[in-house]
Amino acid sequence: GEQYITCSISPYDGEDGGDPWQIDAWIPNSLPYVLGFSLSQTNHPSGDIEFDCFYDMFDDNGDTLSYTLEWYVNGDLTESFYNPTWEERHLWNYDLGIDYGEIADVYCKIEYLDDGYANSLSFTSNTVTTEWQ
Repeated sequence: GEQYITCSISPYDGEDGGDPWQIDAWIPNSLPYVLGFSLSQTNHPSGDIEFDCFYDMFDDNGDTLSYTLEWYVNGDLTESFYNPTWEERHLWNYDLGIDYGEIADVYCKIEYLDDGYANSLSFTSNTVTTEWQ
């Protein structure tokens, strides 16, 4: 996060003290960011499709991040998870209300990415269309 720091120096050469000196600096917050955000689908022998929402999040200031992961089917929000578990990043067609054989467009979004300073960042994955085997 952002920080305000002060550095003070009181010079002393071992005999005499010099004039004290001070500088103030403001270090701004760096926004968190998402890398490698992608959605893929995997067909399983059972006939179901697993959708995998992959991403990595970083914050250069080391701030703790929180966010909501949203899943969309044909443009409609179907699932939403706050700070999702691994399993909530990997959903099946039936978790999203998609019936076997149904053609649907699926994407996921990271909403409200928050590092304690910036809390309205949003990222959207690619869209995949169901491909049944």
